[in-house]
Amino acid sequence: MVTQSKNSGFVGSLKGRGVGALASALAGIGLVAGSLSAATVSYSASKDLDFTNWATTLSVPQFDGALGTLLSVQVIVTGDNNTQTMVENLNFDFVEFVTGSDVTITASGPTGPLVVVLPQVRFANVLGEYDGVNDFGGASGVMNPLRSASDEESRTLVPGEAGFFDFVGTGNIPLNVVANARGFYQGPADYRFEVMTQAAATLTVVYQYEEPVEDEIILGSIGDRVWKDLNSDGVQDANEPGLKGWTVTLLKDNQVIGSQQTGDNGIYLFNDLPLGEYTVRVTPKSGYVQTYDLDGLLSLHVATAFLDLGETRLDVDFGYDCFWVCVPSGKGCTPGFWSNRNGQAMIRPSDLAILTALNLVDRHGNPVDMMNPTTFNFGGVGPTSLSAGKTVLRNLLLNTSSVNMATQLSRHMAAFRLNVRWGFIRSTSTYRINGQTVTAMQLIELANQSLAQSPVTLSGHSQRTYQSCIKDIMDRANRCACR
Repeated sequence: MVTQSKNSGFVGSLKGRGVGALASALAGIGLVAGSLSAATVSYSASKDLDFTNWATTLSVPQFDGALGTLLSVQVIVTGDNNTQTMVENLNFDFVEFVTGSDVTITASGPTGPLVVVLPQVRFANVLGEYDGVNDFGGASGVMNPLRSASDEESRTLVPGEAGFFDFVGTGNIPLNVVANARGFYQGPADYRFEVMTQAAATLTVVYQYEEPVEDEIILGSIGDRVWKDLNSDGVQDANEPGLKGWTVTLLKDNQVIGSQQTGDNGIYLFNDLPLGEYTVRVTPKSGYVQTYDLDGLLSLHVATAFLDLGETRLDVDFGYDCFWVCVPSGKGCTPGFWSNRNGQAMIRPSDLAILTALNLVDRHGNPVDMMNPTTFNFGGVGPTSLSAGKTVLRNLLLNTSSVNMATQLSRHMAAFRLNVRWGFIRSTSTYRINGQTVTAMQLIELANQSLAQSPVTLSGHSQRTYQSCIKDIMDRANRCACR
């Protein structure tokens, strides 16, 4: 069952990230007179107590734009854990037992997990020595009464965040709720223990919005995406990721209206804008070159767009890629080539020795050894045969996971080094990275140094972008045999 409540009023000061950004933008163009009319509407849906583990879908109405301008979406989850435990002490001594259960209730939207609650129940019992009857009774056993625990967590989404606009519309939004339970036991090794757990959940969505006011100016929006143009063609392909954490600034009549950081998948959005001409400016990061913006690249990192009355423009995109120079020679030797039958047939022990001497790593950051780099023989710290060494190389080249960027750099560097060794890429070929011109061998050394310092570069690691740039340069060189 879904329930609704509504509250409206006059807000004298605005707080919170989404509302604060709105107030700043409107004040910058003279549309805020010190306060705004704001309101909230909320909907709740529940899953009654049921034995774990369970999964269900709770639907609540989306925010109807006819009510006004949505400022934030708060998702609140309250979880209940009802647990009973039974314990029998099988030891011949008095012992303290702690039992119970841990319930994890996760609420997810179309774009992924939103809120997690963790209600826990615990019982503490001191039981006498085993009375010879395994019945959860007597001096050595206990059937604990039902006990309940609750937990509540929330998350607030604001414009520009992933998942915010999933809540906007005239229908319902399905939210998946999953409850998983694990029994908890602490005590001696000789025991009998049983646990019964039920869980319930209540999900509440609170929409905070600006109500329409009399003589309100019809406002619009400007935004979209800053993305990494992997093939530098100025077109957003489906596999090309957004660039998160880039600064985007909005100007009107040469005055700054607002500034924000791109969110997940490179998304940005400026709301509540009157009609007129706007300038969107991106602050570029070192090591990138621009490949696209809305009005062309004559004015780098800047695009101009006219906003009509109440118009929403989601076409002000900016494309960037790492610096690179690549001249096709007509022969490509990709990691896929070196992992297939033709490429594998070319591999010699000396090739494996050169690759083993590099700082190549697997997906866990462990060194990839294809042979003994000291003796150039198989055995010892490396594989025991040429075939086994080739298999180690092939496994690295076929690893396409980008969770650890160091592994992706390793597979492309291995193919790049083989291309140089076999003459498909000249050792004196030059490339651009971070404003520097380097040769193929110098590029290998830069990659090798980075892998030595950072063999594990997960999301958020300071060296991940740098390793990704080198990887992309080598990838293009491997694809077109740069020279």
